[in-house]
Amino acid sequence: MKKGIALFFILFGLCGCSQGLMRLIEVGKSQEGFQKELVKETENFEAVKEAIGSGEIKTGWSRDSIRELCGGPVVVIYEENDEEKWVYKPGHATFFDNNKVYLFFDKEGLLKNYEILTKPDNK
Repeated sequence: MKKGIALFFILFGLCGCSQGLMRLIEVGKSQEGFQKELVKETENFEAVKEAIGSGEIKTGWSRDSIRELCGGPVVVIYEENDEEKWVYKPGHATFFDNNKVYLFFDKEGLLKNYEILTKPDNK
């Protein structure tokens, strides 16, 4: 009887360890996915900033054209009158940092204006 109880606790403990190990693997995968998203946010931010700086993106461009060229924004804010504001930022930046690009679209989905906020150099 004692051997049966001991075997039960051993098997129960091993089962708990395997579940714990599976949880750790899941957390690792979710962290990997999170890091990929941060890299993608930064790539999209740099792409839209560069495209505006080079004159490739101009007012009148459609949302779809910009998304195709530079990727999607981090956040879309729906304004009054069916207008939208797209926010691009580097993955490591917070929304309080001055390192963002705002794209403003009219109700037809065409770019009407943009604003580039940059972080001052730390010299």
